[in-house]
Amino acid sequence: MNDARPDIGGGVDPGVDPVVDLIPVVRRVLSAWVRDTDLVDDLVQETLARVMAARDRIERDTLAPYAIVTARNLVYSHSKTDERARRNAHLLAEEPSDEPMDAEILRKDEVAIVVAALSRLAPKEREVLLA
Repeated sequence: MNDARPDIGGGVDPGVDPVVDLIPVVRRVLSAWVRDTDLVDDLVQETLARVMAARDRIERDTLAPYAIVTARNLVYSHSKTDERARRNAHLLAEEPSDEPMDAEILRKDEVAIVVAALSRLAPKEREVLLA
């Protein structure tokens, strides 16, 4: 009995997804362009997701070049987005104020306490205090 798998599709193992074989290549390419390992992981996943979505339209032997170009485009897109965010970061920063954020609330509370205390005084005592 022969244990070898039949040769289907010109030597391609039908049980192995060709996208899985791209992981080391894509990771190596992205690592050359990006130093942040977490970002590399994210870009590898995004690249493989895009390759998987388009693999019905791509020849099997062009998957690797397609994945590399996709990875390059993702790096470019990410760098443009990151650059734009850095360039516009000053627009998001609020100018520091000298007062704490809750100063207005504290001022209103103080006024309410003073008004309540003044209302408990007799009219003569209130006139003396306010004078």
